[in-house]
Amino acid sequence: MPYYVRIIGGSLRGRRLRVVTEPPELRPIADRAREALFNILRRWEKERLFIDVFAGSGSVGIEALSRGAQQAVFIEKHPRLVRLLKDQLQQLGLAERATVLQADAYRWAQHWTPPKEPVTVFLGPPYADFVRRAVEMRQLIAELQAKLPPDSVLVVQTDSVYPPTELPDADHWEVRRYGRTQLCFWHKTNHAPF
Repeated sequence: MPYYVRIIGGSLRGRRLRVVTEPPELRPIADRAREALFNILRRWEKERLFIDVFAGSGSVGIEALSRGAQQAVFIEKHPRLVRLLKDQLQQLGLAERATVLQADAYRWAQHWTPPKEPVTVFLGPPYADFVRRAVEMRQLIAELQAKLPPDSVLVVQTDSVYPPTELPDADHWEVRRYGRTQLCFWHKTNHAPF
């Protein structure tokens, strides 16, 4: 059943996004956590490419575009969500600044060729993937860490019970909790071990 969330900052502040919860493991990031996410990301250049992996209805990537990202890439495997996302980007006048790829995130990461400039990558997978696909999830995160250009930022959204010590390069994550949501930030410096 669809419901709506609001864009909470930037040029499109107040506009509504349609959200679906099918498959049932899909859930948008709560407003409080989304606001905190972008407050923390202000440390880095906001105009850089933003990649929303496991995009769902695209609320995070659309929020990034609203707040100044020049381009966003959305990775989502479910055809219904891809159609919804494309429709919403068109309605919001963002289609020319967005690329929507219908792809499995795990396979996409293996084949992704990153740009030379720093990017921000947001991973919001189904929380169950951290258990049922734990090895693949760790490989996905490590692969992105290895491929990202220096000064890039990787953000992983988990539930609050997930131990951040399980993340690759565990000592270099900044972890924040907002209710049931945990946001884990990793910045690739020139001294990063990847």
